[in-house]
Amino acid sequence: MIAMRLGELFILLVRMCYNCPLTPATQKDRSMDCALRIGSVPLYGDLILAPMVGYTDLPFRLLCREMGSAMSYIPCILDEAVIHNPKLAETSLRFDANERPVAIQLLSKDPASLAEAGRRLMAFGPDLLDLNLGCPARHVSWRGRGAALLCDPRRIGSLVASLTRAVSVPVTAKMRL
Repeated sequence: MIAMRLGELFILLVRMCYNCPLTPATQKDRSMDCALRIGSVPLYGDLILAPMVGYTDLPFRLLCREMGSAMSYIPCILDEAVIHNPKLAETSLRFDANERPVAIQLLSKDPASLAEAGRRLMAFGPDLLDLNLGCPARHVSWRGRGAALLCDPRRIGSLVASLTRAVSVPVTAKMRL
């Protein structure tokens, strides 16, 4: 609750310092026709906030939405954390209704575990799920997740197939070129 209040105060201060309008950009943008859809999810605007662990917490995501981001990504959460540590998942996956559309990014290497995590994440109401295929961090890639998956296209196919069968929202994948 206190973090949310501090986040709201931060947004107000940024608006005042940069002479931003007090009406959220998201309300203005949603009156326009959407130019892009991901599955059935419309995006109003051309900026999408990337998922960045350690940076894209709730107050920061709200600020970015206010400044014109068309969609928020909740940074990657390990499939095993969703399954075996629901309290951690609940804290990590909190989002505000004003952030919609919201994507939750998952980190996995096992199709069955990913499907189970995807099913459990549906209770949080994301607009889409994203599979992380781009994280180059050593502690992620040496375990066969993130960017390491790019060396195994068949596994990527299995992961995407299992997740899309398990959930009712669009599934995307993030990778770096």
